[in-house]
Amino acid sequence: MTVETKAEYKGELRSLVTHGTSGYTVETDEPMEGRPELETFAPTDFVSAGVATCILTLMGLAAKRADVDITGTKISIFKEMTSKPNRRIGRLDVIVTYPEGIELPDKLRKIFSRLPEACPVTRSLNQDIEFIVKFEN
Repeated sequence: MTVETKAEYKGELRSLVTHGTSGYTVETDEPMEGRPELETFAPTDFVSAGVATCILTLMGLAAKRADVDITGTKISIFKEMTSKPNRRIGRLDVIVTYPEGIELPDKLRKIFSRLPEACPVTRSLNQDIEFIVKFEN
């Protein structure tokens, strides 16, 4: 299946990205290092968003099969850029936080711990990116 994404430069270092199937749009801004008044996602922030939502989707699928509700589970990703050997994402720290009071069977916790490596987004990333995942209650 092919999904088209369209992007248009709008000036002032901003672009408009449109999802081809739904028509949903998101604006991007210059990376924070260039301008402290960053108002929306920088292009590399979409990598963090893709990783987070991919992992949550896989967790949701596994939880649904196990008949466990993980509604309210959150992911925070801290993206660190590097300039060596060239400018790119150097590290992603991922913190998965479960809602208070959620009881996860050990089997499901084990499945969840393997999902970051199974995520199609993380599998598509440069292998030089340091990728750290922590699960918290």
